[in-house]
Amino acid sequence: MRALQQRCIVPAVLFVAASAVHAQATWQLPDGVEAGTVVPAALPEGMVGPVTFEESEFPLGTTVDGLVVATLDGIPLPAPLTFRFSSPDATINGGPGDITYVQIPNIEGDASGTLAVDFGLDVTSLTFGFALACGAPVVDGAVAQALDASGAPVGSPVSIDALDFGSGFPENQLVLSPGGGFRSAEITFNSSGGCFRFAFDNVAYDGQPVPTLSTLGQALLALLLLASGCWVLALRRARV
Repeated sequence: MRALQQRCIVPAVLFVAASAVHAQATWQLPDGVEAGTVVPAALPEGMVGPVTFEESEFPLGTTVDGLVVATLDGIPLPAPLTFRFSSPDATINGGPGDITYVQIPNIEGDASGTLAVDFGLDVTSLTFGFALACGAPVVDGAVAQALDASGAPVGSPVSIDALDFGSGFPENQLVLSPGGGFRSAEITFNSSGGCFRFAFDNVAYDGQPVPTLSTLGQALLALLLLASGCWVLALRRARV
């Protein structure tokens, strides 16, 4: 189904706003490099998503900064998903085309900017694919930092190199799992060495609320009450 949708979407990309078309022109393979045949990578199961940006809530050409979605193809998310970018130069677009970790459509923008994703509730892990418009490899191609509801860092930043898996573009999949709950993530890309554009796709996260101390306390109290009830019942039976 996605392959059919992609064949229908490709012509539509040509009609995106002039600024977006100009951005697309930077996604050219380096001289002497030929695009290879790739198989899209699988994403973890049991998570929300993956958000592929082909859902109806993401029309081509949409500006990413300030974009809020509460559903995916009409199906409610656990909480509204909010995207922010440091400039208007990030849109739902075509990027490098269909490669291993990124397919059409995706978020495409200025690699020197910062992309933020707010999940609307605390989660424990985030997975996404990305690609850069330059030659491979790229050390620390993407860096992600988890943040709590107050904006304070949770754990240390996580980075991963961007490599050529056969498409001619440096790309990879980053997994952010800092060992505790976080509300949002900020993602930056290595814009050195001519990497002027990024593409971001296939976002998945664990949409289950992280237990709070109050929740754990209530569960412990319920367990204690149950245990005490069992002891009372046992003592009554012993006296009979």
